[in-house]
Amino acid sequence: MQVHKLIGFVILAATLYYIYYLEREHCKCVRDWRHDFIKYYTWGVILLPIIMALVAMVLLGLHGAGFVVKYLIPVIISGLIILGFVNIYALYTYIGDLNNTGCACAITDLKYINTFLYYWRYVMVAGYTIAIVLMLLSAGSFINLVNTGKAGKK
Repeated sequence: MQVHKLIGFVILAATLYYIYYLEREHCKCVRDWRHDFIKYYTWGVILLPIIMALVAMVLLGLHGAGFVVKYLIPVIISGLIILGFVNIYALYTYIGDLNNTGCACAITDLKYINTFLYYWRYVMVAGYTIAIVLMLLSAGSFINLVNTGKAGKK
């Protein structure tokens, strides 16, 4: 297993542990749609490779590779980008609210995970921002190539 995948899995597992810990009876912290969204999104990210492999096998058998490449992959990527934005918003605001309201379960009981997630939310915002800027720059460069007639020529 590659190190970055292991680190990603540890972050996802820590996030799930944190979310499930806040569901304990003695925790009287903020609990709204963001809590549930973060939980289900995190499970989805963990299970995504398995789900994608199964869906691809079924669709490849039914419709062939052209269908998967032309229709399925763009829809899935678009959906993941949108859900990723929602997850960043949910995590950013939820962790902030837990800290602002003084949730003892988060701040005291899970001090290290809470501190990590508090700062991780900034990394996520920065990462998505950089990715969007790079995509826009790439798209702009490609459009310029198409407009000048140089796209696809060697």
